[in-house]
Amino acid sequence: MGLIPVPGTNDLQPFRRHSVLVLEVLDDSTSMRRDIPTMIDAINRYTGELQKSGLTNILLARWAFNSGKLAGYVPPRRIPSLLLSDFELVGRTPLYQATWFALNHALRKAQEYDTNESDTLTYTRIHTDGRDNSSKVDVSEVRELITSMFATGKHIVQGFGYGSSEDFHRIFQQMGIPKEHIFVVTDTTPENVRDTVASAGATSITMSISRESFEEYMRTGQFSDQDDQ
Repeated sequence: MGLIPVPGTNDLQPFRRHSVLVLEVLDDSTSMRRDIPTMIDAINRYTGELQKSGLTNILLARWAFNSGKLAGYVPPRRIPSLLLSDFELVGRTPLYQATWFALNHALRKAQEYDTNESDTLTYTRIHTDGRDNSSKVDVSEVRELITSMFATGKHIVQGFGYGSSEDFHRIFQQMGIPKEHIFVVTDTTPENVRDTVASAGATSITMSISRESFEEYMRTGQFSDQDDQ
């Protein structure tokens, strides 16, 4: 696919005093060979929903564990569909290291887009099928970073675990991700992965409409109008 150029400021049109940078962090280790096609399909469907929303205050980027940046921050309408050929699927699982670098990149981009009139918020989703086994970054460093991001009220980080071989709730909570923002797909059928990724991703459309909805979802993992559902 190749690297998509980072857009100019005209690509981002803030409204209601905030904009949202959406970042997908994708496990491209060898162990993902079975689940990667299903994950790709789910993320492409989610991207399609962003494209249909017509929102102009969202930029989307993708980052792979081992390969690094797959796509710079661009409007959803300009990002191509993920393909299996975009992933080499080699190497181990540097979960902490990939998360650390991807989140710091997101924070730098948010600072670039921040203005006196509009805050730039970030929404990051980490997808993996296993625990860390090759990072040079310690989990305590990741936990400190993620905890500090949530404390600002401007950042959401979520963990998506695929399969039943690991305790993903423990893994992600050790990284500083609150339980409300952890999603585990034990049975990785296409339907289950698609439903989990899409339902969680649909919230990015709702929370992009107002700063209040973003902050509510950050704190609780849901919106108030879901309470009675």
